[in-house]
Amino acid sequence: MDYDNQMVQTGRLSDIGYKILENVKDIYRTGIELEFFLPMWNNKLQLSANATFSKNKIKNYTAYYDVYDNLNDYNGVMNGASQLQNEVIFKTTNISFSPEIVSGINLTYQPNTHFYVSLLGKYVGKQYLDNTSDDEKSLPSYFTSNFLANYTFSKLGNGEVSLQLFVNNIFNKEYIANGWAATDAFSDGSVIHYIGYYPQATRNVMTRVILKF
Repeated sequence: MDYDNQMVQTGRLSDIGYKILENVKDIYRTGIELEFFLPMWNNKLQLSANATFSKNKIKNYTAYYDVYDNLNDYNGVMNGASQLQNEVIFKTTNISFSPEIVSGINLTYQPNTHFYVSLLGKYVGKQYLDNTSDDEKSLPSYFTSNFLANYTFSKLGNGEVSLQLFVNNIFNKEYIANGWAATDAFSDGSVIHYIGYYPQATRNVMTRVILKF
């Protein structure tokens, strides 16, 4: 897919926490998607998997960094009526929040029409928090595993009731799935990176009741 003038995340947040977007002229995403399904044991046991491998690039990208006088005063250096900005040009760079590998696997056991259990795994590759391909401003890859059990009662009147149990992140893994990043420049030529992370929940349990009429 080739894009002309697409909005992408800069990695920065607004003063009230919204993700700031910018228009980028020349973007492309190319890759392949694979799916796999294997029924076993008279179809009571099923194994499925999927994976996406992609390259997500911006061509001829310019990053702009606001310039301040010094870290203590933090006054913007003005260029006429607007604040001075440093420009860094990239011939090719990675699109923010666009991992090259995303995959999932699902093993389900269903002995009858009323009951099934599933073990699910998800892998997300390394992501960059902005559009500069800076390893310092990136999220490491992670793999998480979840468990699901479902029991559906026989039809009650014109409807049915299902009870579900979720055990998320069953191996209690500590991982980060999102974040933000910003860079400021200073009149002495130095730069500072600001990076924030959103840690995800460790092992947690949830139940759900589904009513269908």
